[in-house]
Amino acid sequence: MSAKTLRRAFLTEIQTGKVEFACQIARFVMDTILGRRPVNAKPIKNERLRVTLAIFVAKVRLGWTVANYHQQVRGPIDEEHAWQRLDAKIARLAPRETGDFPAGSRPAEPPLTANERISAG
Repeated sequence: MSAKTLRRAFLTEIQTGKVEFACQIARFVMDTILGRRPVNAKPIKNERLRVTLAIFVAKVRLGWTVANYHQQVRGPIDEEHAWQRLDAKIARLAPRETGDFPAGSRPAEPPLTANERISAG
């Protein structure tokens, strides 16, 4: 019998066999990574091998990459600007001079800025 005859006679089996094989391999890999006993196979107990397999799957199937350099998400932090933003947030959240303080608890002097608090403490 030729390969062409076999393909024609068993086309459905060949097509579903590819999918079933891929599913069995995927199930085995996931069972191994998760430490479960694979169906019809011996479990792999070597932790290093399981982690290596997990990294391989993450890279190949999930698009995970490892950078060879430090990726900078945004520019360097401007310290003075950061202090100004922190002071603005604190001022926004602090009680206002409109009488938000309970009677007799009004501070005698204005609150310190974030920069002054760190320098003092």
